[in-house]
Amino acid sequence: MALKDIINTITDEAKAEAEKIKQEGKKKIEAIEEESRQKIKTEEKKIDDSIEKEAQKVVDRAAFESNIKERNKIVSLKQEIVDEVFDKVLEKIKDLGDNEYSAVMKKLIADLPEVESGYITPIAGKEDLTRKALQDSGKNYSISDSSIEGAGGFVFKSKDIEVDNRFEELLKGLREELEIEISNKLFG
Repeated sequence: MALKDIINTITDEAKAEAEKIKQEGKKKIEAIEEESRQKIKTEEKKIDDSIEKEAQKVVDRAAFESNIKERNKIVSLKQEIVDEVFDKVLEKIKDLGDNEYSAVMKKLIADLPEVESGYITPIAGKEDLTRKALQDSGKNYSISDSSIEGAGGFVFKSKDIEVDNRFEELLKGLREELEIEISNKLFG
């Protein structure tokens, strides 16, 4: 074999080997590119899922907040109605006739704690009715020369005790007990 044939053979073998390496490299590049495409698809899916979950969270949060606002509005309106009921009750109590007012005063005075001495401060404009109710009750308390503002009732004070029997305060005390019952009757 001549040198030229040997060189051609080596060159052909080198070309064949280079082509084989080139093809293997091309396959590896394609495999890496396919793997990269799959990883990108997987990451895109994760990102899409994450975005979708976050978007759903935002939608759910907005719906929750909207529901809370609506409930708060409803509760607020219901509370206003209940407040109106109690305001009307106070107005009705304020408009009691003299006989009814005296009867209520007698009952409130009778329910006062038994103490040796004390005095009653009446509501302005109701001094005479309160004085008469005290006399009728048989209790040995005195009537204050001063009076206080209010819808009706009185404030009793002794050395150790103070009882606020103004209608507004009595109604506040009853409100805690009655508010749920009134709400149930009004709003079922």
